[in-house]
Amino acid sequence: MGDLSANLGFSAEMLQRMGDAFEGFAVASGIKLREEGEGDELIVGSCYVVAAIYRSLLDAGLSIPLFGIAAGIYRRQDHSFWKPLSICGLNREWLFGQAAGSVEGDPPEFFYELLRQYFLFNSGDENALGRMLEYAASAPALLAFPIGNPPIPLYDYIAFIRGDIEKVYYNGDPAHDGDHTWAAALRVLLQRSAEQLQLAQRNRLRWANEIGVLPYEPEVLAVVIGFCIRNRNRTGIRQFAEKEEAARDGSPAVFLVRLALEIVVASR
Repeated sequence: MGDLSANLGFSAEMLQRMGDAFEGFAVASGIKLREEGEGDELIVGSCYVVAAIYRSLLDAGLSIPLFGIAAGIYRRQDHSFWKPLSICGLNREWLFGQAAGSVEGDPPEFFYELLRQYFLFNSGDENALGRMLEYAASAPALLAFPIGNPPIPLYDYIAFIRGDIEKVYYNGDPAHDGDHTWAAALRVLLQRSAEQLQLAQRNRLRWANEIGVLPYEPEVLAVVIGFCIRNRNRTGIRQFAEKEEAARDGSPAVFLVRLALEIVVASR
């Protein structure tokens, strides 16, 4: 992934150093927590997340077990952030091993469960995903709710998910109409996810020496992995990435498509 890190303005040495620092702190803090009972396990988990993000830009395969460790920590703490982390770590056992719950009254919980059901589409309870999308369509406040960092309206995630699962039902040529729908939604989602990245990159001195904003968040990567995990989607999304990378106004977050594909391949 060297070309990816270079395009973002990172050096391999910086990514290695940052990954080492956060993983080392997570390991040391975890040992102290187990032996002395001092510390916050969620802080340990968040450090594993940051380490996984930096590692992924050097080698997608190295990030998978780190996302998995972080998912386990958040799961033990009964924090639903474990769901997108499990997707990034491709832990199918945990993602399958849970009944769908009632999460309509809690937007973040709804979102995390939506990501899980989307990842399981065609292999889990398809009706569960359909029910969630139907509910969201009748709840304007839920659709407008900002999720993650940077905050992205839930509507943008749902538009992409709908564009994927409903593309075969479009009138006309499904390969054309359906692909246009999910591609347009993904373009918006990636651009929104890149807004803080672009602001940080403008401060070139700080960006080159001390990274103040993570290049992506696990939630955005998780939804793209949910698309890439199905073989039928991979040719289309590779073509999407090629077109976006060739476009002058393409989102700098298009690297998430390449990363998602590499994580899926690395997990085999």
